[in-house]
Formats: sequence, structure tokens, C-alpha cells
Amino acid sequence: MMQHLPPYNKAALNQIVLRVKRINPMSRHGLTALGFSLALGMTSSGSHAIEVVGKQLEFYGVMHVSLDYLDSDVSRAVAKQNGNDALTDGELSVSSNISRVGIRGEQMLSPELTVLYQLEQTINLDGSNGDSLTSRNSFLGIRGRYGELLAGRYDTLFKLVGTQYSLLNDTIADRGAIIGAASGVGNLLDRRAENMLMWRDERDTNSGRWLWALQYSADSQRSAGSADNNDRKLLGGSLTWQGDSQSATLAHDHYTELAGGTIDATRLGLQHREGRLTANLILERVRHDLDVGGHGLLDRNAVAVNVGWKQGGFNWIVQVMEAADFAGVSDSGALKLSFGLEKMLAPSLKSYVVYTQTDNDRNAAYQGVDGTHGDELATTPGNDPSALSAGLRFAF
Repeated sequence: MMQHLPPYNKAALNQIVLRVKRINPMSRHGLTALGFSLALGMTSSGSHAIEVVGKQLEFYGVMHVSLDYLDSDVSRAVAKQNGNDALTDGELSVSSNISRVGIRGEQMLSPELTVLYQLEQTINLDGSNGDSLTSRNSFLGIRGRYGELLAGRYDTLFKLVGTQYSLLNDTIADRGAIIGAASGVGNLLDRRAENMLMWRDERDTNSGRWLWALQYSADSQRSAGSADNNDRKLLGGSLTWQGDSQSATLAHDHYTELAGGTIDATRLGLQHREGRLTANLILERVRHDLDVGGHGLLDRNAVAVNVGWKQGGFNWIVQVMEAADFAGVSDSGALKLSFGLEKMLAPSLKSYVVYTQTDNDRNAAYQGVDGTHGDELATTPGNDPSALSAGLRFAF
């Protein structure tokens, strides 16, 4: 892709080409990078990345917009009186669904040491955004004989299970309305760890590929401006197995201080692929112990099942998610049902239509739309928000 190269002189350009050619993509280090991209759900935005200077500098991104009809299942008077734009009696909304751009690269310093980096930024195609250049996964790291060590800001290992084992990410049916969410508050656990260190490695065996990771955050909630508060630590770990047609991941996050207490969150993701079929299962268990005693809103179990079937150039998707009663409060669960139809217009351009509805119990107010969809849809206890969306997603 010579048109993307900066204006190097001929001699310098030849040196770059020679260095890139010396990188063996089938070496153990190359397989490690590929394995983690698959296991941690990182391929969606980068599978068509533009190589500016080989693997030393890549530019990638996702442009994702949709036209949504959102209904909180409340009256117009309630929606206007509340003053919360996430409450609506039925309105159209244009959403930029976590569109993002980034640069990343790696450079082999020696046969046993490679330096890695990434800077990724959310962009709002439908409005302004005051986020910094590193609002998404951004890091500096090294890869060697014993895996990769990264420092920066990154998705928690608990969150990555949800990303990997979901088929309707970033749409109105995003898992974040139920999985990782609290009633009446929204999603609190699908988050990025600030001030983070992460080590990860992988091995191929006769039974399949095994990948594991450990994550530590000195202060999981503050990114800069003061010393890290170690009372808000995060400790996480995950283990992934990948076979020819199945995969499984178990992850656990422990927060010493979040949402007014300590949190232990565990997720198990399972996937089966066979021909045109892809089926995913997510099981979630969260224990939320408040500092003042008792249990918090996040203290509950949840489950998600999504199935995709490719037929006639379309991908048909059905998803069911359920949250059990939280903190011992009766009638405080919710059921969310979603349907999606996708069509690839080109290898990097996808169109889709999605419908979703959240059925809340009498004492529950889980959102209709949350997570990584740009525009949220809230509701009030006992009501059943719904949404219909048509969108385009372009990845490069």
C-alpha cells in the first residue's frame, strides 16, 4: 500500500520493507498476537486495518450509525417532567454507536522482544465529544518469551467475556442493558480499568489453544491528575480455551471499592460454531456487599443466550437475556428479548435491522438500551421499554 507511506527516501523505505519481511507471522509471537485478538474480541475493528508502515503503524476504526425509534413505555407527561432525555414516550434518534478510530503498531527489537502500542478514541458522528485521545483501550507494552505485558487503560477481563460471546454488540440490543447492569442505574460492570497492568500468554496443546490473563489496576476509577487511590483496586483473571468449533472463557473481577461497596463479578462464556450456526451462552454471578451493610443493586445473577443463523446472504439473530431478583428484593428481575437481521453489503460494510424489548418486573427498571450503543433508553419501575433500529457499520 505505497500510497499510505509517509515520504521516506528510497534507502530508508527499503530498510523498512526489509525489517517487516523479517517478521515471521507464523512464529510463536505472531500466533500469540493472533490468539489474543480472537480471544479478547479485538478483531471486529481491526480486521481491515490500513498498514501505514507495515505492522509498525496501522490505522483502523469503525464508523457505526443507526436510526432508532425509542419508547420508554411512559406517558409524555412523565417523560417531560423527569427532565431525563433517556426517558421518552416514543421518538426518533440518530445514534453514533461507539464509532472509533485508532492507531497501533509493534516493532521487533530483538528475536525475543517486541514493543507494542495502541491509542484508540471514541468519535461521535452525530455530535460533539470531549473525550481525550485515549478514551478507549490504549497501552504501551512488550511481548517476549513469557507472553505480553501491557500498561495503560483497557477493558476488564470480565467485560471482554461479554464482548466475545455476544452477536449484537453496539446495537440497541447490546448486552449491556442486562449483563453487567443494575436496575434503574444502568451498566456499571462493563468498564475499562484505569491505571492498569495486564499480563497475558497462550499455549497450543493437543486439546486446543489455551489463553490466560491477569489484570491489576492501582485505581480502577481515576485515570489522571492525582496519586492512584489503592482503596479502589481491581484484580482480575481469565482463562480461555479455543477448539476447532467451540470456545469457553471464565473470568473474575474483584473491586475493593465500586458503587458503594466491594464487588466480586464472575462470567462464563461458551460458544459453539457449526456450519451456518453460531450459538453463545453467558452466565453471570455478581456479589455486591455495601460498605454500610447489606447488598447492593448489582447483587444478582444473569444469563444471556444468542444464536445466529446464516441463510441466503443474511444473518438471523435471536437473543434472550434475563436478570434475577437483586439484593433479595422480590419482583426485581427483567427479561430482554431481541431479534436482528444482518446483511453484509461488502466485506467491511454491514447493514442491519434490530428490535428489542425489556420486560421489567414490578420493582425493576432495567433500561431498554444501554451498554455500547450511543443513545440510551431508560424507563421507570415496572415498565417495558422497546426500540427498533436500522443501521450501517463500516470497519477498516
